[in-house]
Amino acid sequence: MPRQARMKSKTGIYHVMVRGTSQQNIFHEEEDFLRYLELLDLPLLSLLV
Repeated sequence: MPRQARMKSKTGIYHVMVRGTSQQNIFHEEEDFLRYLELLDLPLLSLLV
């Protein structure tokens, strides 16, 4: 049975969890992690905090 869909945030703010199975690292190269941050556009988000 599939899980229930998550409710959409009224504020539009979400918490993103980034980890692999059994809490293993998923970024083995710094370049991969930096690309992930680019995809999330964290520099823009940090201006909002």
